[in-house]
Amino acid sequence: VAAIIIKRKRIILFLNLLIKSSSTIITNGKKDGKADQTVLLTDYKGIRFAVSKKPYDFRAALGEDHFRKDTENFLNELGVTAKAVYYMNQTHSDHVAIIDEDSGEDYFGYRIIADTDALITDKKHVVLVTRISDCTPVLLYDPVTGTMASIHAGWRSTVQKLPAKALIAMKKHYGTNPKDVLAFIGPC
Repeated sequence: VAAIIIKRKRIILFLNLLIKSSSTIITNGKKDGKADQTVLLTDYKGIRFAVSKKPYDFRAALGEDHFRKDTENFLNELGVTAKAVYYMNQTHSDHVAIIDEDSGEDYFGYRIIADTDALITDKKHVVLVTRISDCTPVLLYDPVTGTMASIHAGWRSTVQKLPAKALIAMKKHYGTNPKDVLAFIGPC
């Protein structure tokens, strides 16, 4: 399971890879004499979280070829093989979508879920994408059930308690115990 959060041309990746142990934190340093383009924040009990930086630009307005190339290059850079990549048509709502193999419509060769601001799944090697500008991304991960949520928590969605609704959906659909959940509240 992976969540990608796009922040003004950037994405943040959160991936359930079923890895067994923690790895070290890599800061935004230098690699081979040049600035490292990706910051890997942590790998912990099967999750991966990374933040992309320039030269990546994930705006769909740049066209399908550019969009697909940058998405594929970022996933390849991280060594991520995804069965499917899911985007949201975010509407500042309190709608939560459960992701399975048949979810969404075609979106540049990936999938898009209409009218939602939270995606949850327990599927492995599936990327969940949240786009943000001035809204807050929230990622929830249950290492016991392997369930995760990627949430676009703007002020409207937060007032409507979307993060809590996503956690309730994780409990209802996948048996998540809230005490087991790891949470990340990202930058705006």
